[in-house]
Amino acid sequence: MIITDLFVIVLSMKILLTGGTGFIGSNLIKKLLNRNNTLILIKRSSSDIWRIKEYINDIIYYDVDMMSDFSVKYFFILSVFLFNLSYI
Repeated sequence: MIITDLFVIVLSMKILLTGGTGFIGSNLIKKLLNRNNTLILIKRSSSDIWRIKEYINDIIYYDVDMMSDFSVKYFFILSVFLFNLSYI
């Protein structure tokens, strides 16, 4: 599947995203918001949000401890689609 085909499929969905403050993730946020998706971003409290500062009011974001099973499993229930771009 070509990546542009994937964006046609992902329209108006609730999407869980990790790694959204990085280079690839921040560009993905821009693309997904342009397609009226609801984005739930999981990020570390130490993550720098300078790449997504202009979009931060358009997404739902949570600071979580990635080592906690409970906190991560909870967010899977909230979403329909997952992009895992995080680096631990």
